[in-house]
Amino acid sequence: MHRRGLTKGDIVITAGGLGLAFACAVFPWYVFLNQDQFSPPEMRFSGNMTPGRPDASTVQPPLVMAPMTPDEFPVMELDLFATGTPGADEPREAVADQPFPGELPVYRLVHVANGRAMIEDDGGLFVVQPGSPLPDATTVASIEQREGKWVLVNSSGSIFTVE
Repeated sequence: MHRRGLTKGDIVITAGGLGLAFACAVFPWYVFLNQDQFSPPEMRFSGNMTPGRPDASTVQPPLVMAPMTPDEFPVMELDLFATGTPGADEPREAVADQPFPGELPVYRLVHVANGRAMIEDDGGLFVVQPGSPLPDATTVASIEQREGKWVLVNSSGSIFTVE
């Protein structure tokens, strides 16, 4: 029986792996301890950096904090009337109920089998059964056979037949 020992290649690969593992473990600490080398440059601002009111010695433009009058705006007409409707406290007529905007989605009955129905609308094909919601916000009341044709009756009483 011949026993084989470690070769130079095995030692080099093992040493390289251990060195890489050590570097991966130490590098985050190096970055953490030397943040000034890895952080973005510091932003420097000029001017008065103290919070609060400006110093009295600083020069202010002449119109700051001065009251304005409509005569100072000759180019445009300035409406100084407060926002709101005059006479808003007066009772108004009741607004009539508006119908639901737009048409409700239309669907058609495609096939009936095993007490279930397949319907189709713009969104695709759906399998429904009694109690299932329909695209027109109603539910399936019943799926039955009338005069030899399958029909779907929804909760509002509308009847759809297989085409």
